Amino acid sequence: MEMVIAGSGLVSTEAVRAYIKTLREGRYTQKTLALAIGYAYSTYRDWEQGERQGTDLDMIVRVFDKLDAPLDDLRLLTVEGADITTGTEVARNRLQENARIQAELNRITSDATPDQMQRAFATFRHEYERRPSFLARFEDWMSGWKARDED
Repeated sequence: MEMVIAGSGLVSTEAVRAYIKTLREGRYTQKTLALAIGYAYSTYRDWEQGERQGTDLDMIVRVFDKLDAPLDDLRLLTVEGADITTGTEVARNRLQENARIQAELNRITSDATPDQMQRAFATFRHEYERRPSFLARFEDWMSGWKARDED
């Protein structure tokens, strides 16, 4: 099993590959994700399929950012014995959490006043400050909402 040092522990590249693949599927093809993070398709494909030796931490960070995955999830992949099953389970938990967040966002914003929106945004900013792409989407949505309200 290939391992790579990340932060204070070793990360199973099998677990990381499974985590990324689970988050990627249904959202991106290998090719579109590779292009979105600035890597050659063959480089990314070979890495995800385990055909490429070594782990490019820059690529992992870029993929995590593009998939709106917190780097903190790497800590969950540092446990001894982390494998494909571990990576898949951690990713499925992340997908469930993302769905919960989206449902909460939809609930909060469905009939919100401007003041309620400001409070909601402050809550989301505080809770999800480590997830810049999520916040960027929320800020874009809120800007459009404010512009609509001001018209």
